Amino acid sequence: MLSTIKGYLIAGAGVVVAVFLAIFQYRGAKIDALKDDNEALKDNSDKLDDVIAKKEKELKLNETVNKIHSQPDNVDLSRERLRQRRKDREGRSK
Repeated sequence: MLSTIKGYLIAGAGVVVAVFLAIFQYRGAKIDALKDDNEALKDNSDKLDDVIAKKEKELKLNETVNKIHSQPDNVDLSRERLRQRRKDREGRSK
């Protein structure tokens, strides 16, 4: 009878240990999955930061180009002066 109780206690202890092992394995798998998700989010964040930096550079470049195109430069001014001189000469010769 004592050996039967001893067997039940050992079996019960084995079941408790098995339950704890299962819980810790499940918890470990969950932690690993969260770590993988965290790494994926960091990678996505880095990629997004790179895209944002490229777009900011592109916007600055477009701003600069628009600024240059909106201001008349020396070539345009010289061209206008030459056209005006040609018109003046044609007007005098008639």
